[in-house]
Amino acid sequence: MDDKGEMMSQRKELEELLAADTLDEQRLGVLLEVLASTEVHLEVLKKTKIGRTLNDVRKRVRHTPSLSIKTAELIHKWKKIATEEFQEEIKGRDSESPKKQTPPSDTEGPTPGTPSDQDPDATEHEQAAERRHGSGSADSDDHSSDSSTKEKNDAAVRQKSVELIEEALRSHDSLSLISKKTDPHRIAERVEEFIFEEFKDAKNSKYRAKVRSRVANLADPLNATLRECVLRGLISPHKLANMTAEQLANDHMRTLRETLTEELKDDHLLPEASEGHSTLFSCPECHERDCMYRYSYERQNGEFDPVEVALLACNKCGNHWKNF
Repeated sequence: MDDKGEMMSQRKELEELLAADTLDEQRLGVLLEVLASTEVHLEVLKKTKIGRTLNDVRKRVRHTPSLSIKTAELIHKWKKIATEEFQEEIKGRDSESPKKQTPPSDTEGPTPGTPSDQDPDATEHEQAAERRHGSGSADSDDHSSDSSTKEKNDAAVRQKSVELIEEALRSHDSLSLISKKTDPHRIAERVEEFIFEEFKDAKNSKYRAKVRSRVANLADPLNATLRECVLRGLISPHKLANMTAEQLANDHMRTLRETLTEELKDDHLLPEASEGHSTLFSCPECHERDCMYRYSYERQNGEFDPVEVALLACNKCGNHWKNF
């Protein structure tokens, strides 16, 4: 089978994988390795149009870092080959064109169809159109190359994040909790996917902070409960990806935080007020000594410490006043 026939066969295999409801990642990984080891040329890429199919694969596996890296590397490799061969082809045409041209004799008139008997305005329009087309193609190639490079970098960061999360899940005494039904690598991939979906950028500082937070708490020797709940399926990857710092913390840290919170509340609370009946105070209105009082604490202007204040209400006339 020639190169074109082999590439067409591999393209059909890729299309079959994409058409399936569930992507066979293992088969796709093997096929990508075969494509990476296959020698390709610009002409084969043009005729088979396998690049378009591979681009569809890249979009499908963007949530699987290992496959995403392989696909991005293969696309980058093929683009480089196509660009180099295209440039060589252009250079070859430029070097051959002077040999094919013969200088016109002084006695001969212009050959029909040559630029000398064409409309100058039409020629200028054609040249301008060619320049615009060339510029647009270059911009499109640059944008595609930048996008491919970004995806490749993102995939590398995401792959490292998956490895760190998996390593944290396997740390300390977690080996006894791992069974045939438990796949720490798959759990780590799912957790990373949910975090990446939130920020859409693996270089985002918030993305990295969230990954580090999950890794630190899962690897905490005092946080065996969290690891056990994740490995046993009591905490789903989606929930783990969205848990707050308080929810992720170990029992000791959670208790310490609650204690500190209560202490801070106590520091900011004013003393409780006392109240009752008294004949010690005289009403400013009726001068009777029959009133209800309630002690409270108020901060005066310019003073930090609160002062005690008696809030008084006369039982005879209903007058209210304060006594400092």
